[in-house]
Amino acid sequence: YDILKKGETLFIFPEGTSHTKPEIQPLRTGTARLAVGVAEETNCNVAPPIVPVGINYSMKNKFRSSVLIYYGEPIHITQSDVEDKQSPEKITKRLDSALRDLTINAPNWDAFKIMDTARSIYASDYDLTLEQHYVLLKVMSQVYQRGSEPNTEEHKLLAVLQNYQKKLDKLHLKDSILGKNFTRSTIFQLMVSAFFRVLMFMVLAVPGIIFHFPLYILGRLVNKHKYVEEISQLKFGLMFIFVPLEYFILLNLVWYFYGFSVTLPAFVVLVLLDWFHILALQEGVIHARSLKSLLRLLILLVSPWRFEVEELRQQRKTISAQLNVVTQNYKAQKELDFLKKGSLKKSKGLISGESDIYV
Repeated sequence: YDILKKGETLFIFPEGTSHTKPEIQPLRTGTARLAVGVAEETNCNVAPPIVPVGINYSMKNKFRSSVLIYYGEPIHITQSDVEDKQSPEKITKRLDSALRDLTINAPNWDAFKIMDTARSIYASDYDLTLEQHYVLLKVMSQVYQRGSEPNTEEHKLLAVLQNYQKKLDKLHLKDSILGKNFTRSTIFQLMVSAFFRVLMFMVLAVPGIIFHFPLYILGRLVNKHKYVEEISQLKFGLMFIFVPLEYFILLNLVWYFYGFSVTLPAFVVLVLLDWFHILALQEGVIHARSLKSLLRLLILLVSPWRFEVEELRQQRKTISAQLNVVTQNYKAQKELDFLKKGSLKKSKGLISGESDIYV
């Protein structure tokens, strides 16, 4: 109360818990009770507005991933709110609605996967920003919600998308690579290129991997943690403890054997080596994933499953046409104009359109 009475800002996560579900959980009424309580105690001289903030992570279980933040319209507390005993519940409902407008929500992870596949089909040929990914996912979430209503175009489209996703899962494919229409010769050339890139970046990352080997082992163990939201925090905590310790031990050894004149340059070299090894490792992992996906696709194309792959490609074209028609009915369609203005670069990446967004 004292903080809010001073007109200062208080950040609250109204769900009151962390979770791994792709949807906002029921909100607690504490945020509304605080705002109404302060307004009541000050006779509305101080009535702190509630500003909804939607936080959307690109990969919430990865350290240093990107985040997209949207601010909603403030919810103002009035005298009628103070006098209404049911106002905390009513205000919480308004806050819940506002937060859902600012975030991507899906009833379960299977639904989220279908929404993301629809997004990939709609714009897999373009390099999109995180904000543009968000806009597309928002539209596809509306399509998915409307798909539960029978006798609608969205309902028919959702049934086709579910069938398409089931076939993708069966072949262990992602739409983003299927949409590239690679031939076998093209895939082989790209695989050779990806292999040498992986080799080059991994060689460059080796010194840092050796130096931080114990930390990487601990990181692998942390990945098995039950709660996805806590993985990044735990990894950051481990890094915060062990990296300074590694530096301290190594630099003390350098000081002991070579003196202070060598220790300072050694420190600078270590910092640069760490930074360089992180960049090299990230690039290596990206190309390794590309290589793995290409190898899987090549195996499919030279096996009896190649007919299923071709069938999926044809089905993808049908879905793309249906999506273009269906999304015309949504008010958010105007936000998709960036795909039609010709201002976006065609994707040159091996696998584009793979950016998960989490609430």
